[in-house]
Amino acid sequence: MSESSVFILGAGFIGQPLATEMKSNGYDVSVSIRSKERNPEFVNQGISVFNFEVGNESINLPQRIDVLVISYPIGSRKIVLGEHLKQAAWIYKHFNFNSLKQVILTSSTSVYPDGLGEIDETCTARPDDYGLTQLEYEEALRSYFGDKLLILRLAGLIGKNRHPGRFLASRAQVQNPQSPVNMVHQGDVIRFVQALVKHGVIGEIFNLCHHDHPPRKVYYRAASKALGLEPPVFSSAQIPNPKVIKNNKSKTFFGFDYEFPIDLF
Repeated sequence: MSESSVFILGAGFIGQPLATEMKSNGYDVSVSIRSKERNPEFVNQGISVFNFEVGNESINLPQRIDVLVISYPIGSRKIVLGEHLKQAAWIYKHFNFNSLKQVILTSSTSVYPDGLGEIDETCTARPDDYGLTQLEYEEALRSYFGDKLLILRLAGLIGKNRHPGRFLASRAQVQNPQSPVNMVHQGDVIRFVQALVKHGVIGEIFNLCHHDHPPRKVYYRAASKALGLEPPVFSSAQIPNPKVIKNNKSKTFFGFDYEFPIDLF
């Protein structure tokens, strides 16, 4: 699929470096961004840019799209009721190309409730918080795109310009000090997406999470200190049987390995 046309909906923390990598590997890459001020950073690489927001009814798109990567966040934790479902419908309306072979959604491990211990992709328990919005978004896109859809449930994202030392710095009474952290590096997500496109995988769900799971208290205190920031202060409140995201499927499906460590300090 080296000549495939790839459209990345949302060129943010994952979408921007993914576009750069895929362009350098010979793909015909287009991206959507909201601000025209960012256009040069893509155009100078030979990447086509389309300026619009999800929800706009008058938009321009390439004539052909073989692979759609949905890296567009569905909104804040206070998202208006039903807005995520409207976004899913809008995406299908505008991107249901006849040429479309793969739709890759960057979702979140928030779709899994806490308190269940080790969790893999077979988990069917439904969350009752923000994760339910994310799960409903997945389900809506599945109903539209069927087996063309691939769902990547990403653990906490770290990488360039996103250091974990800033996540909880200076906070007090942080709960769950012994809960294992579930993290994945930006670089491994980008590598995995490219592997999916290369192998033409469809219809699967993958957890993307590094195999190291240090306790939250140890991890975040060390991360904050590495940046010279005040480390968080943890309370003794601890949820039983905390969530541990298993990545076995992502590692065994086509021999993928996680190359980027989560201890950036």
